[in-house]
Amino acid sequence: MAFVSAAHSYSVQTYEEAKFKIARRKGFATIRPTDSNILTGVITFTLPSPPISTQNLKTITVEFSSQGARVDTLDLFFAQKRVYKDDSLQHGNTFTHPIDTSVRHNGKGIALEIGLIFDSITSGIDIQSVSLGFE
Repeated sequence: MAFVSAAHSYSVQTYEEAKFKIARRKGFATIRPTDSNILTGVITFTLPSPPISTQNLKTITVEFSSQGARVDTLDLFFAQKRVYKDDSLQHGNTFTHPIDTSVRHNGKGIALEIGLIFDSITSGIDIQSVSLGFE
């Protein structure tokens, strides 16, 4: 990759309706559900924009380990515009997702939303980082 835009797990955010507890630890963030009736939800990362010379998105990487949890969806936004979505992924640990469509950065802010599914209230996911590979 010519440029990698990355965010550390310390920058993870969640929506109130997700009902997750985020515990930031040395080198990662642990995410657990807080309501046994709500075992799905979304976490969000903001990422730096690539230089003008490397605008074409090629990969999305999520570095994590889990105990009874999976990454199910990826939604990528440039400002308010969704530019990429994939669902039913079912990843249980670190993965790199190739982008097989043309996604060109438009100079706007970048947000990556990650949909999570937990098997139970005792499940958890330890996220280290997320990154986007541009060429």
